[in-house]
Amino acid sequence: TIEYCTPANTFLTIAFKYIVPKDGIYTFGFKCFINTVTTNFRLGIYQNNNMKVMGGAGSEATEGMDCVLRCNMGDTIHVGCITGSVHIYMRQGHSWFYGHRIGNFV
Repeated sequence: TIEYCTPANTFLTIAFKYIVPKDGIYTFGFKCFINTVTTNFRLGIYQNNNMKVMGGAGSEATEGMDCVLRCNMGDTIHVGCITGSVHIYMRQGHSWFYGHRIGNFV
């Protein structure tokens, strides 16, 4: 469920990727409520399918992180599992992804 997304249609619900609408400096982050851990795992934030930050390795309750990225219009941002496997409880108030444009290129 998308609670708030502006401009509209910048989050692809089919691919679960955010499309950067305008050049700039952005902050992205997520919180995942871990439902079941089947193996040690690492989650990360990807820009254009390149991993930018990662965490994980066996969290028992939640996993979260944030980062600041220089983005160009059309870049894609998503959260993905780097290694291992985990089941995430995807309900409102339990797990989320966010992004904000915080400024122009310096």
